[in-house]
Order: sequence, then C-alpha cells, then structure tokens
Amino acid sequence: MSVTVEQFKAEYPEFENAEDTVVQAKLDMASRQINATCYGGKTDDGVKLRTAKILARSPLGEQARLRADSGATIYDADDAALQRQVASGGRVI
Repeated sequence: MSVTVEQFKAEYPEFENAEDTVVQAKLDMASRQINATCYGGKTDDGVKLRTAKILARSPLGEQARLRADSGATIYDADDAALQRQVASGGRVI
C-alpha cells in the first residue's frame, strides 16, 4: 500500500497547509528511502515519518524543528525507534 497525500495530512495535520504537490514529491522521496522488504507491515509508517522529517527540514516545516542549527526535528525519536524495530532480528529466549 502506498501513502496518499490525504492520509499523510490526516495523520500529520501540522502540514495541512502544505501544497499537495510538495507533499506528494516528499512522499515519493521518502518511499525511495524506505526498504519495504525490511519494514514489512510498517512500511507506510516509515514513509509517513520520513516524509514528516523531510518536510520539517524544509522552509515550511520551521515549527517542527527542535534546533535550526542541527536540523533536528520532533520526528527524529519516533523514526529512530521505528528503525530499531524493523532492524532487530529474531531473538531466542
């Protein structure tokens, strides 16, 4: 399943005023960065989070940046947590 602009804006209403064409371009960019084989059922979550990070680092995402000098965003921790989830292999207990 691929993420639509409408789905993205519903989940991240802070970007509701962004042009749909801009959001679509960033969704496309994020989709190329997320490995569906690795993310599996969490692929759409990864695409949405990555899109939010990309948009937050753009001029229209100023309110979503934690630090202007480093480019850190409010989405970094969630994205890192998701990356850890999909990257961890099987465990034997």
